[in-house]
Amino acid sequence: MLLSHETSLRIDDASSNIIGHMCYAASKLWNVCNYERHNYKELGFCKYPDWYYQKAAHKDDIWYKSLPSQTAQEICKLLDKSWKSVYMLQKKGGIDNPQPPRYKKTGIRISYMQNGIMHKQGTDLIRLSLPKSLKEYMLSAYGISSSYLYLKNRIFQDIDAIKQIHVYLPADGEARVIVVYEAADAAISGNSVDMPVSGFKKVTMIKVAV
Repeated sequence: MLLSHETSLRIDDASSNIIGHMCYAASKLWNVCNYERHNYKELGFCKYPDWYYQKAAHKDDIWYKSLPSQTAQEICKLLDKSWKSVYMLQKKGGIDNPQPPRYKKTGIRISYMQNGIMHKQGTDLIRLSLPKSLKEYMLSAYGISSSYLYLKNRIFQDIDAIKQIHVYLPADGEARVIVVYEAADAAISGNSVDMPVSGFKKVTMIKVAV
């Protein structure tokens, strides 16, 4: 089964800058793809731009390349799910005039999938990959020569199979992080319950590798 832990990370300025740029890129990618779906006829599309089209069509765009590949694909996938929900509601008629997905005015969370996460079993350290385009931009614009982001928290010591990590737009020197991981059903036993949406909230540190 899949469980999750939520934690709040105190982050330095460089980390906040990097995460902020990725959250911004995620919102811009969402908006570009959302605009296509809202206006595909006016834009001259031969058919409706679904997830398969959009993840391929935008792979060379600046916003897509500013994110890890799987993270960018996940943005397109989440948008696709949102539109499908609207169509389903329209079909079933359960809600009067269901509204399509809105455009994002601020940075949105980024989701690291399994291939972008490096975690050695039994350690409290997680390494997150950074896309080449973002690394080059951060170096030229801000002098930040980071190769990876590292998240350190003792809860990772007891997590073996991390599936996803969701990182939210930083605010006031902190970033909200949710870790989704796989655990055996035996993780719920006796008087101890590991919640599907964790009630644990810890404060830890995130740093940038230089």
